[in-house]
Amino acid sequence: MVKRPVERAAGGQLIMAEQLFDRALLRRRRARHRPAGRDEDRFFLHAAAERLLAERLADHRRRWRRALVMGLTRPLAVPAEAVIHADLVAERLVARPGLVCDDAALPCADGSLDLVVSSMLLHWANDPPAVLAEAWRVLQPDGLFLAVALGEESLRELRAALYDAEERVAGGIHPRVIPFIPIRQAGDLLQRTGFALSVVDLEPLVVRYRAPERLLADIHAMGEAQVLTSRPSWSRRLEAATLSALDARRDAEGLVPITFHFVVMAGFKPAPDQPRPARRGSGQVSLAAVLGRRPKG
Repeated sequence: MVKRPVERAAGGQLIMAEQLFDRALLRRRRARHRPAGRDEDRFFLHAAAERLLAERLADHRRRWRRALVMGLTRPLAVPAEAVIHADLVAERLVARPGLVCDDAALPCADGSLDLVVSSMLLHWANDPPAVLAEAWRVLQPDGLFLAVALGEESLRELRAALYDAEERVAGGIHPRVIPFIPIRQAGDLLQRTGFALSVVDLEPLVVRYRAPERLLADIHAMGEAQVLTSRPSWSRRLEAATLSALDARRDAEGLVPITFHFVVMAGFKPAPDQPRPARRGSGQVSLAAVLGRRPKG
């Protein structure tokens, strides 16, 4: 999905690879665009992600001792004795105590937490494996990592409209919607990091717009506009062509449907007393007997 930030050149020398996202620009936008007053309603994607996190936490029916929650736009009811809030910028901290830090470099001791929650941040990571490895580092055995991020089918209608518009205006296309997280890759990331009992879910959300320009305004207002390091230029002509292409996609009720996919990731740091899946081939009950069928031959 992304280029790793460090590559090894011939002779073993470490060199920095190109970063997909301009994280400094992401921080500036997060500081400028934060839920407050009337704008709070525009953070509907974050509110939906936070509802999913609350539901998953409730499923565990467990009280955590020390939790770190990162990327929230409003306080989340976390069943924990101590909750530390964190974000990339101080302006987006929703409660105290709070940490301003990068999700790939948490200022926490090894094994100091038993819950790490990430909301709407992982799709902005230049190095997602490093983010998961950092969560693994700070979790104690049997600690839970829980994250919600946007999945690869998000904004597919906008992506198609941008391609159509740019083809007409400039005779070529550029990537203007970021590559969101594929659900299959999310599961691979959890397993490769070493998380046990990992689960990945996909939760779709379709938002229908009466005016397509409101979609572009919402994306900017939430601080979710793309921050690709190689950003192609934008023009009023291209914007008008994009809105026209979206307008042509109205449904039977005259609204423009826009798809968002939330990828929900959960995994536990292994512990000796955790339940484990049965060894393959160790089953004692015949599937044919369960189905009431006699085996052939």
